[in-house]
Amino acid sequence: MAKIWAAPGKKVPALPNPLKLIGSAAPEDKHENDVVTLCYYNKQLISGADDGKIKVWTENLEQIASWQAHPVNVYSVAVLDDTLYSCSNDGTIKTWQYGTWEFKKNLMENQSDEIIKLCANEGKLYAGNTQGEIFVFQNEELIATYYLHEDIMDFLVLGPLVFNARNVDISVTEMMGGPRFNYMSRGAMIGRFPIRLVGDKICFLSRCAKCIYVHATSKEDKFKRIAEIKAHDMTITGMCHLPGKEHIMLTGGYDRVVKAWDLNTKKKLAQLDIGVCMNEIHPGPPGQVYITGSDGFIVRMEANL
Repeated sequence: MAKIWAAPGKKVPALPNPLKLIGSAAPEDKHENDVVTLCYYNKQLISGADDGKIKVWTENLEQIASWQAHPVNVYSVAVLDDTLYSCSNDGTIKTWQYGTWEFKKNLMENQSDEIIKLCANEGKLYAGNTQGEIFVFQNEELIATYYLHEDIMDFLVLGPLVFNARNVDISVTEMMGGPRFNYMSRGAMIGRFPIRLVGDKICFLSRCAKCIYVHATSKEDKFKRIAEIKAHDMTITGMCHLPGKEHIMLTGGYDRVVKAWDLNTKKKLAQLDIGVCMNEIHPGPPGQVYITGSDGFIVRMEANL
């Protein structure tokens, strides 16, 4: 960041903060409870919350649609082709026609375990439950189930690799495919959820949830740790890459402060106190992210970095 020169005895003018809130959901359109999951797709934002509702917004956070998707908490949403998928602690995965938002069918139902996370990758939908099962769907048909035999709090799929983020460890499993859909453990790392891809690096939290661990993504590099960033003094709950600048990561949590980090230099670029504890930070249009919190809080942030 360039320095501003000032004559002796003169105050140096403050540089404008590159982080700026530029929009928020209208009070009458908000979710009734915590907003816990977001999906940005086709220039629209899709949100799911503990009130069981899914809402669809324009980029400017003007409400397009809202409906009661589940009787209880919506845990995760994902879009694949022309279908929106949602999961909940009611043990279902529901499908909705993208654009009209009409209910299509239950992809899974009557599950005794909660479906925690959905992830769309390379034309397939992946779903993980509390008992460590990863379900793989293609064309809305179940084609494989992998039993990881460990709890799942969050996960990423990169090609054949599943990065499973638990409370105390990150495990890496390679899905082998084939008629029996075998799999093989490829390693484990100390850490915890959430887990995100930032550029070509995997980022997740330390066990104390105050530091960011940055790791390589390839098994050839043995998923080695590249950096450790002491990011916050309180629990981190959300992080994501900055669209258009994939080496920059944004983090936030209980301290109510959003911070921007350059993963190449491991330095903090900027920070902004937004006044609320955060649940999620999610990439949006280039140079922008969306941030959620309790009582239906959703805002749009611009990062001129």
